[in-house]
Amino acid sequence: MERSRLVVMVNAVGEPSTTVRSRLFGDGAAAILVRASEKDERAFAPKILGFNSHIITSAIGAMRYDWDGEQNKFSFYLDRDIPYVVGANAEKPLTRLLDAHGLKRRHIAHWLVHSGGKKVVDAIKYNIGITEHDVRHTHSVLRDFGNLSSGSFLFSFQRLLQEGRVKRGDYGVMMTMGPGSTIETALIRW
Repeated sequence: MERSRLVVMVNAVGEPSTTVRSRLFGDGAAAILVRASEKDERAFAPKILGFNSHIITSAIGAMRYDWDGEQNKFSFYLDRDIPYVVGANAEKPLTRLLDAHGLKRRHIAHWLVHSGGKKVVDAIKYNIGITEHDVRHTHSVLRDFGNLSSGSFLFSFQRLLQEGRVKRGDYGVMMTMGPGSTIETALIRW
C-alpha cells in the first residue's frame, strides 16, 4: 500500500504552521468521573457494562507518532486510507462487545462515536449499519470543533445528555480509535 504523509506548511519564520493540522484536528479537553458504587442512585448516570478493543494488525503503522529529530518533537503520521481501514474493522470489536452481553445493534439506543473526520464517521456508520441520526452528535462535534482526537466521544456524550432523550434502561455504545490503528468500544446502560 502506498503511503502518503500529511504535508505541514511552513510559515515565513520557519515554524511549522498549524494550518493543515487545524483543518483536520481541533483542540479540546474532556474528562469524566467514574464511580464504583452501584448503590448511588442520586445521579442519572450510565453504568459501564464492558469494553472491547481491537488492534488492526494489518495497519499498525497507518496512524502513529514519529519522532522528528530536526524539530525535536513528535509528528503525527496518518495514512490516507485510515478512514476505510477503521471503518472496515469497526464491526469486529462491536460484535464481540455486544455478543458478550447478548445484545444486537437494534438494542443500542445511543451511539457515541469519535469525531475522527467525515470519512471516518461515514465509514463506521456504513460498516456497522447505523444511521445519520445515530451519529448526529458526532457530526455536530466535528462541525463545531473538528477532530478532537479520541476523547471527542465525551463531547458527543455531553450533547446527548443535554438533548434530554436518554431513558433509564437505554443502552449506549462508545467508540473511539487512535494510533497503533486501534478501535476501543464500551457498552453503557442508564
